[in-house]
Amino acid sequence: MLSALWNNENTIGIEGQLIVAESLELIKGLKSGYGTISGFNTPDSLAYQLMEYNLFEFSASKTEARLAAMTDLLIDQDKNEIRPESEFKKLANERIADLNQNYLTTEYNLSVAVGQNSAAYHRFLSEKDTVTSFVQYQTAGDSKVRNEHAKLNGKIFNLSDREAMKLYPPNGHGCRCEFIQYNRTPKDGEVMSGKVAQEIMNSENANWSKSQFNINRGDLKQVFTKSQFYSDIKGLPKKLNDMTFDKYDLKKWESFKSDLNPISLDRSITPDNVKELFKKDKSGAFMGFKDYYGRKMVLTEKNFDFHTKGKYVKAIENRHQLFPHIKDVLYNPDEVWYNTQDKLEGKFQSRYLKFYNDKILVIDCEMSAKGLEIKTWYEAKKEDLNLRKGLLLRKAAK
Repeated sequence: MLSALWNNENTIGIEGQLIVAESLELIKGLKSGYGTISGFNTPDSLAYQLMEYNLFEFSASKTEARLAAMTDLLIDQDKNEIRPESEFKKLANERIADLNQNYLTTEYNLSVAVGQNSAAYHRFLSEKDTVTSFVQYQTAGDSKVRNEHAKLNGKIFNLSDREAMKLYPPNGHGCRCEFIQYNRTPKDGEVMSGKVAQEIMNSENANWSKSQFNINRGDLKQVFTKSQFYSDIKGLPKKLNDMTFDKYDLKKWESFKSDLNPISLDRSITPDNVKELFKKDKSGAFMGFKDYYGRKMVLTEKNFDFHTKGKYVKAIENRHQLFPHIKDVLYNPDEVWYNTQDKLEGKFQSRYLKFYNDKILVIDCEMSAKGLEIKTWYEAKKEDLNLRKGLLLRKAAK
């Protein structure tokens, strides 16, 4: 990035690589904390996916701030001239050192903590009517525990108390507190109200209520709030549209397709029997899939039916015979892109690509109330810049 800036080169592809590299590091922390997700369209799977997208937004804001800091140092204002390259790189590296090291460590640790506590929160909610509706605040119990957190240690709260759930950990950077299920019947007066608990927190730390930690991140479905972003990301949608495959130095499909095998289609699949391949979840409303990273997604029966009749089963579309390839494309994609069509607002489109000698197979997914949902699958009619653009999450070696 520093070299490209100093040489006045286009940095858009490098920005994309930085966003993805940092995002995936934070997502690794979130995933390690979250653990196993119970189902395909469950509250915990929806929350996790929204948090993952939130980390891409956050990393984009950080890359934007890093870029601004670097650019600001290009000109020596006292001399009114461009700094020598060695001086520019030295000053820029000094300015962004915290962003690359100390801050990233803190952000990674927060991602782990949010993952752990959010997963527990959604499990507790799912067991509220069968196990217990009460939770108990628990600190790490050592000398590093903050005073305001120590005063809540052992206190019992009701999961239905919205004010109490604003105290759901983490309650600060480096917070190691947690809620655990309270499996006994509380005595009269033993359950503390959330408002009283908040007063305790604020009496010990007047900044807590304004700290961006007076929220339940599992309920908010964000690791970082917009107020914690490093910079405004309103310009990100346009940047994503500019992050085309050529900016990542990727080759055109035309240049390497001769090295690939043609797709193998099962000609015995017809519009009349393709429905046999739709394996419903026990709910009966969708078919579940997983991608290469363990992300869970659904294809609704309504959407399946829509894409396996009429014009979609004609030779030019052939969706019914392409359908069996969805599982392999998701699990072994050649490229995965995150992009957005209009406003960002936490909603990315996920695009999975598989290259064959004779075609490019595309699967587009979006966030919905059901979680990550497969919206369509199809053969790309042409290779253009709009097909391969955005944040490049994964690429196969070519």
